[in-house]
Amino acid sequence: MRVPFTGTTRFIRVNRDEVRSVGSEASVAWRGASGRAIGLELMAQRVRVRDALGGGAPQRPEHMPSVRALLDGAMPVRGGVVLGADIAHLGSQYCVNPETAQEISLRAQSIAGMSAQRSWALGAGRVFRSLRATFGVENLLDAAVYEQCGLPRAGRTLRLGVELR
Repeated sequence: MRVPFTGTTRFIRVNRDEVRSVGSEASVAWRGASGRAIGLELMAQRVRVRDALGGGAPQRPEHMPSVRALLDGAMPVRGGVVLGADIAHLGSQYCVNPETAQEISLRAQSIAGMSAQRSWALGAGRVFRSLRATFGVENLLDAAVYEQCGLPRAGRTLRLGVELR
């Protein structure tokens, strides 16, 4: 940000909010010969913010959860249909309310989803060789999920997709 020199009309640029983070990410996936699959993604971090102009007092970072995780899986069933399920977890995070300038804590949240998809071969020599249809439900349990200082995400969401390859 631009900061004026005291008693002048000149400015200098200062990295006002020093964001420092230490963490790790891990991702593991397995796919069996039968088409079954499972995946796990984990992220853990420690993020600190130090206001260089405000005396260096530590602050909580906005919209940077300390933990994020995703577990998903897929399993083929009859008729070429593949069923999928996932659970996503987002750890607690903080933000500053723009109306009150107060720091708000957003609690940890988890959501689950399910999907079914089916693919059809259209044949060689065509512009598109396959068609895939997907039907899914995100936020299956209609959990109240908040982000960006309490602005809610969509509740239960139905997803229908058609893909030509």
